[in-house]
Amino acid sequence: MIRLGESRTVNKRLVVYNALGKRNNLVLVEDSRRNIFQSSKGWDCIAFMFALEETIPDNDMHLKNLRDELKCTILRRPGFHWGDYLQLLAPPFVSSYDYLALVLDDMFIPHQGENAVDADVLIQRMQTHDIDVISPGVVEDTHNFIGMAESKKYNLKGCLAEVSMIETYVQIFSSDAWDCYYSMLHYSGSVGWCYDNCFKEKCPNLKLAFDFSMKAWHMDKSITKLPKELIDGTKLKMKDWTPEPPITSLGYREMDAYAICHREGNCPSVGDQISKGMTKIKCQPET
Repeated sequence: MIRLGESRTVNKRLVVYNALGKRNNLVLVEDSRRNIFQSSKGWDCIAFMFALEETIPDNDMHLKNLRDELKCTILRRPGFHWGDYLQLLAPPFVSSYDYLALVLDDMFIPHQGENAVDADVLIQRMQTHDIDVISPGVVEDTHNFIGMAESKKYNLKGCLAEVSMIETYVQIFSSDAWDCYYSMLHYSGSVGWCYDNCFKEKCPNLKLAFDFSMKAWHMDKSITKLPKELIDGTKLKMKDWTPEPPITSLGYREMDAYAICHREGNCPSVGDQISKGMTKIKCQPET
């Protein structure tokens, strides 16, 4: 507790985990809070959770670690969905932060290995190259941006590249970029689809980039186990994570996934945004 007359360090970065629904993913969230978005590096933390207590009890070990040891605020609100939680991050509430990281709950973010993710370096590259929103490359994303970057057409393996769309997995926003992103949010967009392909159209002056020297893993679809070579020597063990079936309850699948696309009307399709390609900013070992 901070007493009268005492001072406290005010963190200038906020990591938001959106949203906790599967119990097995809590170990991934704990690992990234512990090793990537650390309080000691200036990151405050909030995790939104739609899971009922019978699915993720309050005494779950990883949830307790997040809440008690790692000082991550847990906001459990069953009935809310991904897009609903984002509306709680209104600019007046987060204006003290210079950077806001938005992270899905099913992301394994390695902190060791050739393509380890370093949030400090990502922010440094944002500052150096006037980037407003940045993401590491993502293994098993929907649109295979890593494969696109490494193709003969682009030859951008390991490079920092400007793009017209970042699919939402792990993104770091500048304060101004988050303000503009927030202006798109609407109560009909609970599912959250279309915000990624509408973003650049809504905020054309922002610079979006992937850093393909770093790779996070989307633990969904075809991935059935943690990559052993990236967890050897860490606290994570192979047995710590196994896939769970898709969540079909709580009304998520009954909503209009394309509500924002319909509302915005003039948003480019995902295909149109991807077809704009990617442009080299810098390649390793350059910073």
